[in-house]
Amino acid sequence: MSRTAAHAVLLLAACGDSDVAAFEVRADLPDGRMDHEYDGLIEAHGARGEVTFEIVDGALPPGLDLDAGGAVTGTPGAWGGFGFTVAAADAEDEILADLAVVVLPVVLLSGFEPFGDFETNTSWEAIAPLEDEVIAGLDVRVALLPVEWDTAWAVLEPEVEGYDPIAAIGTGQASWYAMRFETTAKNLQYGEDEAGVERDGEEVVPGGPETLASAFPIAEVGAAMEAAGYAARTSDDAGTYLCNDVFYHLENEALASGRVAGFVHVPPPESEQFPLEDVTAAHRVGLEALAGWLASGTARRAPTVDLHGPPSYGRP
Repeated sequence: MSRTAAHAVLLLAACGDSDVAAFEVRADLPDGRMDHEYDGLIEAHGARGEVTFEIVDGALPPGLDLDAGGAVTGTPGAWGGFGFTVAAADAEDEILADLAVVVLPVVLLSGFEPFGDFETNTSWEAIAPLEDEVIAGLDVRVALLPVEWDTAWAVLEPEVEGYDPIAAIGTGQASWYAMRFETTAKNLQYGEDEAGVERDGEEVVPGGPETLASAFPIAEVGAAMEAAGYAARTSDDAGTYLCNDVFYHLENEALASGRVAGFVHVPPPESEQFPLEDVTAAHRVGLEALAGWLASGTARRAPTVDLHGPPSYGRP
């Protein structure tokens, strides 16, 4: 299965005695989205009588079907570019048409529920409006996580497995007035969660590496945010609380899947220096930059680390 984005291309070939097609096939196959109903149509123009359609090579995205009348319907269960060949036959001729359906790549963002004495959590409030948006060709999905050891990843892991996103970005709230990109996840857990469960130096993934470096294009995304007027900083210490826990899980999973994963701490709520709507806007700018970087196929630039201490999670 190809993951290369490609729009429907039409190539025709006559399969009768003549090299000239007796009719032509036209396709209206819009880009699809995972978990969204799809409605496409393949038609014959200039045919003699009823035309039937059948896929003779390749395949539609999982979850989609082609009926004999040319309707392509269903709900895509995977993203990518899916090429296939259709045979269109009328009473006298058969035409082959090479087509494709593109299902937009998913990017998955996660944020946390409120914790401590905060009534809201900017990490969630800022990404919630992005759910189901399409930003620069990326199909955005979001997940809300509890501030609880083990449970947070238990909620996020099936979302990662189900969407198989091209990029997975964790976000969390910290007392810092910038979009704080983390470069390094630690295999350590410390602190008491919102359910009263405490960790005192346990490993996030037993036997896993001590640290994992993020392959997220921090320099490119951060530069785009700065250019748009949103402060962005880079940190080499994500702490050892739930944010780091999710960050480490994402990076550990990325080792096996090859996807891009990262983590960004966002400013606290009711921030005059960096209000909530600006955090959402900064995410949009960042996703546009991420899409551009993914499309470019270039190596990421090494980020310049600005911050070396762990984040603070109290009120500033």
